[in-house]
Amino acid sequence: YASSLEPVVSFFYPVVENAAETPSVATADGANHPVVGTVAMTMFWGERFEDILPPGSNGLVVLIESECGQVFTYQIDGPSVQFLGAGDLHDREYSSGTAAGYEDISRYLHEL
Repeated sequence: YASSLEPVVSFFYPVVENAAETPSVATADGANHPVVGTVAMTMFWGERFEDILPPGSNGLVVLIESECGQVFTYQIDGPSVQFLGAGDLHDREYSSGTAAGYEDISRYLHEL
């Protein structure tokens, strides 16, 4: 499924010593709960779109844009997802009357 060029997101969460035994507010120097490890998870964005549409719902193009201006394009056809590549690769002919120009899809849906 995953392409070597497909964007990923990584999450890191600290594991602290004695956190369950002595609940307290962490301090900046870590004196009360020193960090003893890290839990890490990496997720491909395309995996988040798998199985969100029923079979027969074809042709939905999704753009993911980072705060740094990076854009990636996916096509969703029913339960399947295909990474189309880096950049805004959607067909501009279909920009009118869509969520184009909206930073937040929920705002677009609210205005429908």
